[in-house]
Amino acid sequence: MRAIGLALGLLLGASAWADPSPLAGERLIFDLHYLGVPAGVAEMRVEPVDADGATAVVIEARSADWFNWLYRVRDTIVSTTIWGEKGLRSRRYSVDSKEGSYRNYKELVFSSDQVVETNPKETLTFPIPRPALDAVDGFYALRMVPLKVGQTVTFPLFDSRIFYDLEIEVERREVRKTPFGPQTPCVVVFPRLKSEGIFQRKGEMRIWLTDDARHIPVRMESKIAIGAVVAELRPDGYRPPFP
Repeated sequence: MRAIGLALGLLLGASAWADPSPLAGERLIFDLHYLGVPAGVAEMRVEPVDADGATAVVIEARSADWFNWLYRVRDTIVSTTIWGEKGLRSRRYSVDSKEGSYRNYKELVFSSDQVVETNPKETLTFPIPRPALDAVDGFYALRMVPLKVGQTVTFPLFDSRIFYDLEIEVERREVRKTPFGPQTPCVVVFPRLKSEGIFQRKGEMRIWLTDDARHIPVRMESKIAIGAVVAELRPDGYRPPFP
């Protein structure tokens, strides 16, 4: 059940904005289901950090009270990001994961030619051929990119101690019932992951985004060994960015 939060922030991307931190203040709350049964809740929020256009994207996932006896999950991920005219730049990325008996803590510091990882055992330096994004930033960057069915979007990613270009396929359009209406036009994307992402990768995942300029995620589905983990945006789970 380590994939309970898998769908939260695996997409990587890069784009450019005239206004720094365009999503500062946004909050998304998802109900998590496993095999159709409520299993937990996850929250994603974008918090301003400083006047340089930096934001902290905070992701928190926790299992439901009834589920704790089986598999207790308490995960926190913080990605500090620079939004500016030159695009999106990862600055710092930390993971504090407690899932069952599994424990994981690490912090990554990004620069243009290397990533430095610090964990309780050691500090490691990884050269990278060009600037890369962490496993959260692209979720927001992708939402700023026009998405056309049949298109493949490619972004540079550093994750699980490897650098690679993540390919994201725009598969199809679909109409779904969402908090924004019973017939909400959506676009479905499929990231071809080669690394663990935020949580251990168990299988394929797909993400449903509103088919408008906001590209709000309304559903995320990750197939695992038995069944699937699904995240659905709550009816009251969307708070827009600051004006």
